[in-house]
Amino acid sequence: MISPEQVTQFQRDGFVILDQILTPDQVARANAALDRIFRGEVNA
Repeated sequence: MISPEQVTQFQRDGFVILDQILTPDQVARANAALDRIFRGEVNA
């Protein structure tokens, strides 16, 4: 859940930084998927 202050920041700045939104495993899996894409191993 985001705080009212984060909502205000988003409305003001157009973005908000959310710490630790993903688990370390999710980050590792996303990085591995991006590595495959950048190596051209994924047809998109």
